[in-house]
Amino acid sequence: MSNLVITESTLGDEGLKSLMILLAEGFLAAKRARGHPINFVNSNSPSQAIAEFGQTARVLLSPSVASTLVSPGADLVYDDTVGTSVDVTLNKFRRTAFGYSQVAEALDGGHSVASVTEGHMSGLFNDIEADVLSIATSLHTNVVGTYGADVTDEVIAAAFGKLADAYVPEGAPLVGYLHQGPSAWQAFTAIPYVRQYYNTGEKSPDKIATYGSSPILHKSIGWMLSQSVKRTSGTFTYAHTNNIAFHRDAILMAMKPLRVPTVKGVEAMNFRDADSGIEFQILKQWDPKQTAEILVIQALYGIALGREDWAVLIKSGE
Repeated sequence: MSNLVITESTLGDEGLKSLMILLAEGFLAAKRARGHPINFVNSNSPSQAIAEFGQTARVLLSPSVASTLVSPGADLVYDDTVGTSVDVTLNKFRRTAFGYSQVAEALDGGHSVASVTEGHMSGLFNDIEADVLSIATSLHTNVVGTYGADVTDEVIAAAFGKLADAYVPEGAPLVGYLHQGPSAWQAFTAIPYVRQYYNTGEKSPDKIATYGSSPILHKSIGWMLSQSVKRTSGTFTYAHTNNIAFHRDAILMAMKPLRVPTVKGVEAMNFRDADSGIEFQILKQWDPKQTAEILVIQALYGIALGREDWAVLIKSGE
């Protein structure tokens, strides 16, 4: 069975799979609730190839090329560089399983199904988001800030300077994620000239394409808040918070569709979000013992570093 690409038009399709498509709509609501890091990392192009745990998926990086200074009349030399690639191991398998009984449906008329599904999907993708941002702990090339200290304007400027010195391409926006707390997000928004409002004009210089909330553009980086920023216990009373700013090629993510089971009584479909390339599977089964509909949402993926010099670890405190 091929994947179903989730778009606004397919959400209203009718047929045997209409309930599955309706449940997938909850996925869109969960994913687009705010600017998720998943939308800003380099992911492999979605394909119909079914993958198993432990297999690899290839992610292509932007080629690093340079021009050549030549004399007039010199022979033309072609540059056929297409970029390098990284094979990402699909070593992460996440699942959320839940059910809703006939009693619950009878009490509320089934209105809770959508909200319960969206809540479980939000939990699933929040955890995937945390996996993506946890890669900040692997960064050693570019590091700014200090554990236990506030994020200052000088730290933000230094972060952009690191990326500028690495000659990051200008085709994709630079994004940064700061943890909610007095030393990270709150300290950042207290910096003079940080404008925490959203421009809606098409020609606004602060307008960056994203999902959900708009980033705050400061020092040429779009900054967003995320509760999934990696934090670890510190030596003293404060926590080590590993905020991050990066270009899309710095973090690689591969997601592949899972094999659709052919077990009797189980309805299953693979879904792919056309905007972000996120792929997931929904399984539905009736449990007569609990007189409940059992739903399983699961995803197979892998995360790896691409261009480490195109990311910055921003240390801060609690």
